[in-house]
Order: sequence, then C-alpha cells, then structure tokens
Amino acid sequence: PVGSIDNTSSRSGLGDVALAWTGERVFVGGSYGYDDTRYGVPVIEEGNVSLTPRRHTFSLRAGGRGLDGAVEAFRATFGHRRYRHDELEGDEVGTRFRNDTTELELLVTHRPAGRLKGTVGAWLLDRAFEAVGEEALAPPVDQRNAAVFVYEELGWPHVTLQFGARLEHARYDPSEGLPARRFTDLSASTGVLFRPAAAGDNLTIAVSLARAARHPALEELYFHGEHPGNFAFEIGNPALDSEHALGLDVSLRWRHPRANGEITYFRNTIDDYIFRNPTGGIEDGFAVVEFV
Repeated sequence: PVGSIDNTSSRSGLGDVALAWTGERVFVGGSYGYDDTRYGVPVIEEGNVSLTPRRHTFSLRAGGRGLDGAVEAFRATFGHRRYRHDELEGDEVGTRFRNDTTELELLVTHRPAGRLKGTVGAWLLDRAFEAVGEEALAPPVDQRNAAVFVYEELGWPHVTLQFGARLEHARYDPSEGLPARRFTDLSASTGVLFRPAAAGDNLTIAVSLARAARHPALEELYFHGEHPGNFAFEIGNPALDSEHALGLDVSLRWRHPRANGEITYFRNTIDDYIFRNPTGGIEDGFAVVEFV
C-alpha cells in the first residue's frame, strides 16, 4: 500500500418517519424521509472536488381490498422528491443542481367478469431539472409524463391467456433555445400458460411475446458538460428517437415434491438502442462520451 488517498472520505446520514392507519378493508399512510451525503472525488481537479447530494422525500399511500361493487381492490400512491446536489471546489460551490419530481399512480383491480380478471391504471410524472454554475450539465428542463396501462387474464382449468399494454406520452421543454421533444410510445405483451392435465399441473409450458418502447431520458437528450460523478464529459443528443424492443420467451417449468426446474429460451432485439459511446477524445481532463 502507498497510504491514504486524499479526498476519498465520505459521510452520510438519513432518517425516516411514517404514520399509517389500517382498517378492515382499506389503509392509508404517509412518510417523510431525508438523506444527506458528502463524498470526495479524487484525481480530478487536483482532488479538490466534493459532491453533496441531499434529498427530501414525501409519500402518501392508500389502498383497499375485498371491496363491494365493480372495483375489487385499488392502490393509490403519491410521491414528491426534492433533490439538491452541490459540486464543491474546495469550500466554494462551483455548480448547483436541482431535481424535483412529483409522481402519482393509481391501480384498480376490477371484479372478475366471467373468466376475465385484471387491473387497469394510470401514472403521472412532473419533473423540474436545473443546473446553475460554471459546469452546468444542461439548461433548465421541465419534463411531464402520463401513461395508462392494463393487464388482463383469461383463465381455464389448464390454460391461461395473459395480455397487457401501456401507452405513455412524454414531453421535454428545455430553455436556452434547445428543441422541445414529444414522445408517444406503446408497449404491449401477450402470453399463454399451458398446464397439461396428464402432468397433474406439475408441468407448465409458457410462451410470451412482448413489444417494449423507451423514450430517451432527459440526461441522454440535453446533457453537455463535465460530469465528475461519472468521470466523463457527457454530450447528449436532442435528436434521439425512442428505443423499440421485440422479445420472445419460451419456458418449460416442472414441479416435484423433491425438485423443481425450469428451462427457458429467450430472444430480444432492440432498434434505435441508446448508449454512451466513448469518442476517444479528452475534454478538460475527462473522457468524452456521446449518447447515440
């Protein structure tokens, strides 16, 4: 060993408090959490850079089961997170980050209609990102997402059909003249479970086909600058399109009082895959990577 390395110390603290009420069929609760961390980043800037992420988290949850009427169960979640992150150069703040998000999700399980049972839901996201300072990674960006989704099953004694879908819309509104982007993507899947009667339900053959989509993240679109936490100079691409994947899974599962087993074949292809591509260049002492 050559001894201790300067600026490699870290410290962190966190705390949570929660309160909930549970009734015969429904529950409701809330929580608050705070975490505060500081750690040094050695090597770069002569070892004078420290990061200080801090986060407040508020959440509310409510749900119910065994309800009367068309709705058999539900679950609702609200979350708000306030994130602050300073990059210190010595004792001075060089760059300050703000990332506030608010999420709302609702899941509703409907009462079975014949052989059909399942869940429908919706999700909302509001995000405000801002970086201020000499090494700001991106201009202020407002992000809003909305999605609706459904999962259903049709069941028979030895066969189960499954299908689901999610439709999501995302919008990014940056400042400083960068282009706004809009994405609307559909993901869907279908599958079948077959349990041969001759095997006494100890054998299951499962086949599923899924199409998934993922829109670019804010960081992949608009980041442009030094990112000491990743030891990289990151360059986003506002022209990126959504990823689209097609996947096939075929499984054979068996159960026995003394042993269980599963054999699975899967294939997944992704078009317009987004990744961090090292260019081989160096900018301000950092390796340059592009999102492509």
